[in-house]
Amino acid sequence: MALFVRTLVYLAVLIYESESSIKWNVMNKAIKIGGQAILNCTINGYLAGMKRQWYGGRHYELLSHDNISSYPQKYAVESFQSSLQTNLIIKHFNFTDVNCAYTCAYGFKRDTHMLKLDDLDFVYGDFKDSSKLKGGIFIVELKMKVYPIPKCSITYMFKEYKTSVVSVESVEFYGNVAQPYFVTIQGNIEPSGTMCFINISCKVESSKYSHNVLGINICKGLF
Repeated sequence: MALFVRTLVYLAVLIYESESSIKWNVMNKAIKIGGQAILNCTINGYLAGMKRQWYGGRHYELLSHDNISSYPQKYAVESFQSSLQTNLIIKHFNFTDVNCAYTCAYGFKRDTHMLKLDDLDFVYGDFKDSSKLKGGIFIVELKMKVYPIPKCSITYMFKEYKTSVVSVESVEFYGNVAQPYFVTIQGNIEPSGTMCFINISCKVESSKYSHNVLGINICKGLF
């Protein structure tokens, strides 16, 4: 009898393995430091009683079990029973959250791979705005921590102005866990009337979209 039960369990596992699959990927490709990164796991093939789990992080540990986060201040979990999808939300995202392995597990199935900086279109944050008005020209100078190196532009009064990258510095964290850059961009515009606000947006080769990163009030010191 015991052999018969073990055989049935083994056959159920074989059927489940052959008819199911599991895969996670990054949902949001542009992430601001301190914001959220969302890893979406899609499961094909339902087996009653199986629990969903996430593992990962710098120390590769259990992050959630059956929709309960092990570290609620850092990770949250969303699950959708109807579609068998589960999301791991990484809060307060930082460069130390990448170049780590993450695993989405469901029963006997699991998908494990690295979350790399190259998996993301654009990661940015920590701006230092040194813009100033000089001789009637507003000189935009912005230093930011980014990955990869972007091409940025200024929008002012429905017109786009190009910027140039004037310096690039690489930064290492925790012995090569991640390598973002400190990039300084610069551009000039001539203020007109009382139109005070400019927007700075950046684009990288891996993305089709421009990402608004900062708005600046250029009227300070004018009026």
